Amino acid sequence: MSSTDEQESSTIMAVFAGFTILVQLVKSIVTRSRHANRFGRTDWRIPVLCLVDAGTADSALKVLAGRFVESGKRRVPHTYVDVTQVSGLQPLLHQLHEKLAVGRFSRDPLRFRCFTLVDWLTAQNLSDVPVAKRQRELARRLRREFGLRGGQGEGGLDHGFTGWLGLLLSLFVRVLPVVALRLLVSGRLPGAGHEFRWFRRQQCLASGPASTFLAVAERLTIGPRADEEPEAIDRLLTDAFLEDLRVQYRRRPWRLRPWRRTAYPVILLDAVAPDNAGYALIRAVTAVRGDGWTDPLLIVTRGVDVPLNGTPLAEAVTDGRVVPLMGLDAAYSTVHDRLPMAGKRGHPDTWLLPVAVSGINNLNIKDRLPVVIPARPPWLAQPWMPAVVVLLLISTFVIWIVGQIHPGCATLPLHRGDTLRVIYIDRQCIGYSGSDRQAFGPDERLTGVQKKIFAQNREAASAHQVKRNRPLVTLVYLAAFTRTDSRLGDEVFDAEREGLEGVAAAQYRAMHEADNNPASPYLRVIVGNVGDETRHADKLVPMLAQLVHDDPTVIATVAQLDSRTKTQYMLQSLDAVGLPTLTLTTSADGIAGASNLYLQLSPSNRDEVGMIHSYVSQVLHRDAIINFYTYGAKGRIGGDEDLYVNTLRNDLHAEFVDHYREKFWPSGTDVSDICSDKFDGIVFFGGRYTEFPAFVSRVYTDCGGRLPTLLADGSVSRYIANSEMRAVAPTTLPVAYISRGQLGFCEQLKNAHQPERINFLNDIRDALGFCDGSKPIQEWVSLGYDAARLLLRSVTDIASRRPAVGIDHSWDPAQINPKMVYSQIRQSVDLHQYEGVSGILAFD
Repeated sequence: MSSTDEQESSTIMAVFAGFTILVQLVKSIVTRSRHANRFGRTDWRIPVLCLVDAGTADSALKVLAGRFVESGKRRVPHTYVDVTQVSGLQPLLHQLHEKLAVGRFSRDPLRFRCFTLVDWLTAQNLSDVPVAKRQRELARRLRREFGLRGGQGEGGLDHGFTGWLGLLLSLFVRVLPVVALRLLVSGRLPGAGHEFRWFRRQQCLASGPASTFLAVAERLTIGPRADEEPEAIDRLLTDAFLEDLRVQYRRRPWRLRPWRRTAYPVILLDAVAPDNAGYALIRAVTAVRGDGWTDPLLIVTRGVDVPLNGTPLAEAVTDGRVVPLMGLDAAYSTVHDRLPMAGKRGHPDTWLLPVAVSGINNLNIKDRLPVVIPARPPWLAQPWMPAVVVLLLISTFVIWIVGQIHPGCATLPLHRGDTLRVIYIDRQCIGYSGSDRQAFGPDERLTGVQKKIFAQNREAASAHQVKRNRPLVTLVYLAAFTRTDSRLGDEVFDAEREGLEGVAAAQYRAMHEADNNPASPYLRVIVGNVGDETRHADKLVPMLAQLVHDDPTVIATVAQLDSRTKTQYMLQSLDAVGLPTLTLTTSADGIAGASNLYLQLSPSNRDEVGMIHSYVSQVLHRDAIINFYTYGAKGRIGGDEDLYVNTLRNDLHAEFVDHYREKFWPSGTDVSDICSDKFDGIVFFGGRYTEFPAFVSRVYTDCGGRLPTLLADGSVSRYIANSEMRAVAPTTLPVAYISRGQLGFCEQLKNAHQPERINFLNDIRDALGFCDGSKPIQEWVSLGYDAARLLLRSVTDIASRRPAVGIDHSWDPAQINPKMVYSQIRQSVDLHQYEGVSGILAFD
């Protein structure tokens, strides 16, 4: 190889190496590998690369432009402009914005709202418009430009209506666009009007700031613009162009488009000289950046002179102000680190990086240079991601809604109100309700009496609206209306239904008494479900606490619950809330614990055992007793929670002493050892009623004609109340059991002379249709009636001592509170024994 060939080869390699460095640098800049851009923080310190050569035939910019791949979906937004073909800065910016805004670079074209607004304003001619009307005319043109047209004279349609309808339509089409424009230009609309907010912050006009957007905008129109410096207008146009790029590339978590832009835009300006538009653009851009406004735009220029001062190339290279291509990477890092951060001012010249390049005439290296391809956008920023997010949100909402839909349980938020709050847990609907939207339990008769109560709630509310000077109080009735399984007969809650029927009859009586006596209260009843074996008392108590806080008319609760540790917790928790509780069924010794607002209608286990001993010894003339006890659904595991069964066992042992034996009875266990030919004592069932049907059947099967004398505890009264359970019981096996409300049966009521029992008979006939020959009454009805009547009488006694108010004055619920009601009940019963339907009540 000749020396000439070697020299030419080394020249080619040097040029190729130099241009490779240039392309790699441009690639690292536009693909952001050198710039942080995370959420609220941006680092857009990008110098202007000024390529300086001696005017070669092939422009280095054309070679660089060829490295931005034009095929495929990911392209760098770029444009090449020969500035010798452009007459001024504004036409140059207009050309750049049109080329960058096209959709060939991505599916999300760049948008230039600020620049378009300023460019449009500079094209408006208001010279022939009177000064006083210029802003109004400018507003009209803005409405037309933004599509906010109103009225027939502004492109609106002639609707052809007259009268009031025509007037309303005219106001709509004429006034609404004006209001919309005012909101838009004020910059107060979220997500819209950014260009107007930016515009009002500009202080570059010589005439100073103005109070409104229209006042500033008027100065840019043809005519008034003559008072402004041309450099200020150029600066405003350039800043608007750069502001649009800032907005398009400023990443925020809620804006997806900037995250999809993985390459900064590039402007290639060829043939830049001090006397053309390219020079003016560089000067305006560096001036904006010098004031602390950085932007994501890379500008690469080419000219024969050093920018700004026109220094000849040879002199600039000698002075070290122009770096060679081979040292470009290090020089760029030095210049970048020296540039001020956003918000910090700096000299405009610091944003320039002149680079000496050699021409590539007749050198076939263009296709061997690296190409610049943007990175793939994050998959979270893909255009389909909003649709996916919306679908996920909708799906999550639908799944949540479906999860809230449970047959027989109004758990949807739209169901909730002042008298309804429930949750679905353990296959049960737990909570409280005072309206038809929720009734507890699967038995139609049980839900039917609840709906009867809810109907009377509405009647009481309506009557109270008419006679507002009467008291209005609320009673919460608590019971276990659901079970976790479907044991035979348990889906019919007859005992709970009967207790509610008694409350419904008392509510009916309260309605009539309140109509005739200003001191008598109207009664509203809310039904609460604590779940199987009071299992979810800890879920219900906080709901009731909030109810008491929100509703000052709530005065007490009436509970029909088993004596378990959960019930004891509920009684103590209700005491902490300040709510008295009257219980119909709890009888375990010491069940109230630390509660100070507890009233028990049933005798304690100690009293019941005393009655049992008297019956066994004096009526049956027996000594020995054997107690078969159970704990309910949990079996022996539930023994620690069952206060009723355990205290009953202790009381029986203390009463019968050596004549007492006990035996835990697992379901199905043989009981032949208690048949009458082997055992001469009394067989006592001291367990839960849920196991009593199986126990009775086992005794009947194992003993046959040798049946023992069978006595059962108070829990069995629930079994007796359940007609479906009794239907399958042996018909020839006599059972004696402890009843809590025998005096309330129809047979005893028909010949009664005591006023309360007469009223009770009338109430259950009129409100519920009982004792009419085909529908007998059971013992639990009278207990529920007595509890509600006791509360109502105490309220009446308290209200009768208050000053009477006129019919036009509303009753103040603060005049009666739960503790006052409790004290009044204790005082009344302690002084005068209360003779209710079920018997004489005492709380000693």
